[in-house]
Amino acid sequence: MKYKPLMILLAPLALGACASQVPIATTYPISYQQKMQAAHHWNVLASDVVGQVSESVGTLNRAVYVAEAETTTEFNHGFRNLLQTELVANGFTVTRAPVGNAVTLEYDVQAITHSDRGYIRSKPGLYTALAGGIFVARDLAIHQSVPGAATALLAAGITADVASGHHVKLPDTEVIINTSIVDGDRYMVRQSGIYYINDADIAHYHYTAPAVVPETFVKHVGVTND
Repeated sequence: MKYKPLMILLAPLALGACASQVPIATTYPISYQQKMQAAHHWNVLASDVVGQVSESVGTLNRAVYVAEAETTTEFNHGFRNLLQTELVANGFTVTRAPVGNAVTLEYDVQAITHSDRGYIRSKPGLYTALAGGIFVARDLAIHQSVPGAATALLAAGITADVASGHHVKLPDTEVIINTSIVDGDRYMVRQSGIYYINDADIAHYHYTAPAVVPETFVKHVGVTND
């Protein structure tokens, strides 16, 4: 039969179709994440945290103590100062020690480094959609409600879209920043945020212990005069 060679060729494909298949990798729907790359962005985050404090403990008329982070980094040092400034600016009594019935504001940072992440081609309009920059979702909504603000942000986003050619370099580094308001053993407020950062800025967020230098053993040779 003239169809016999064709049937022989198709037989392996038919057998393969019956074999078990592993799941095909897929990705999540497109989403957006802010990128921190300036101390101003730390201040925006501090302002948002204090806003949450106002909503939860502002009516309790209690002082706030901002706890020091477990490790000393540029971010931890700067963020604590910014939190204290924002709290005072918003009318809170800020204590320098956990005294009386003061609630404690705590925060911690986890740095994550990925590998094998290169350029991706974003869909047109990405920068336009991200025109709010580092603004967290609540602040972005408020910001865009100001007359003229949304138009200005949109224009800046369109310019970025054209200039970038829609190509985006994904950083390999992200940070998870957790902030909490604690009253004794009880969480009154707990919020977490995930942000991209420039790869070279990881030292601002992650403490790296100095390398231990092994002791050098020097053999001293005595010299005598005959």
